[in-house]
Amino acid sequence: MTYSDITAHTSADARPACEVAGIRITAVEDVVVDLARVLPPAFGLAVADAALRMYGLDRQRLWDRAAGQRNAFGLRRAESTLTRATPLAESPGESISRAVIDWCGFPAPALQTEHRLEGRTFRSDFCWPEQRIIGEADGWVKYSATDAAAAAEAVRAEKRREDALRRGGWRIARWDYAGALGADGLRSALIAAGLRPVRWPDLTALASLNRNSRSR
Repeated sequence: MTYSDITAHTSADARPACEVAGIRITAVEDVVVDLARVLPPAFGLAVADAALRMYGLDRQRLWDRAAGQRNAFGLRRAESTLTRATPLAESPGESISRAVIDWCGFPAPALQTEHRLEGRTFRSDFCWPEQRIIGEADGWVKYSATDAAAAAEAVRAEKRREDALRRGGWRIARWDYAGALGADGLRSALIAAGLRPVRWPDLTALASLNRNSRSR
């Protein structure tokens, strides 16, 4: 059945259900697998990353659940998504950015690298140590809090952090969610920082970013 842009499906597989506040819900593993089958790959990856991070699941457990289902629809897409999932991505923006970095042909980054500088430890979203380049997928929540003083302090703290990293010899590339979703903002930021693609872009995969109407 279809409601607006939501389509409800049934399954021939026996699925264990959970109960929360008296409401029966689908197990998180089945939700992740189902979404990995049907969502554009970058968005399915964001769901899988979040499941690994928030629920302590592992990729093999998710893949076993997918492989055990009778319906083969979208199974290849799910396999590609689930084998790339990681709990290190801390937001949907980071998950989508990781996919776009790959599809643009850039070398794979290290995730959540710690940088010890000036007596403090900073973490980066993406890092290419050999090129001394850091990539940051910006979220705007911390800069637009209802507490104006807290938002201002967040901006100052980020400025101090970035200044320290630059003094340490790192070049910083920054982009926001829209820059990742459109790919051009992310690509331009990394190229401006000195990172170069090492293979041809995957244009088909990049085109899939426009297939999620709710993210336009």
